[in-house]
Amino acid sequence: MTDDKTVEQVLTELQQFTGTTRHYRSSFGSLLLTDGVHYLRETLNCYWLIDIVESYQPLLRGEEFQLWGIQVNDDQSAVVEMRQDSGLEPLVQQEIAYSDFKLREYEFYCIQGVVLLKSEY
Repeated sequence: MTDDKTVEQVLTELQQFTGTTRHYRSSFGSLLLTDGVHYLRETLNCYWLIDIVESYQPLLRGEEFQLWGIQVNDDQSAVVEMRQDSGLEPLVQQEIAYSDFKLREYEFYCIQGVVLLKSEY
C-alpha cells in the first residue's frame, strides 16, 4: 500500500469499482482479474493473495462460484479461505505464518476463472 493512503481510503476506493473496462492476467496466466482486483493487487502489493487463489484452481475445477476471504490476526498471521457461499464451511483453508496485508479482513469472488471484487459482481 502506498504510504500516503490509509486503510479507510483504500476500502473506500475499492467500493468504487462496480464493473471493469478490461481484464488483467494473473501471475501464472490462468485467471483474469478485473480493474478492482488489479487495483487491490497493486495498491496493497498482494500479488501473493491472487497467487494463492490461482494455485488452488486445479483442485477446484467444478467450483464455478468461489467466495475467497482473508482474515489477518493480531499477531500478523492470517488465514485464506474459499467457500462455495457465505455461511458454508470452507473448502480451502490455508494458514499463513506472517502477512503484511493491510486490511484485517477482505472477501472477493472467483467466478468461472475471473477474480472480481464483491462490488463488481
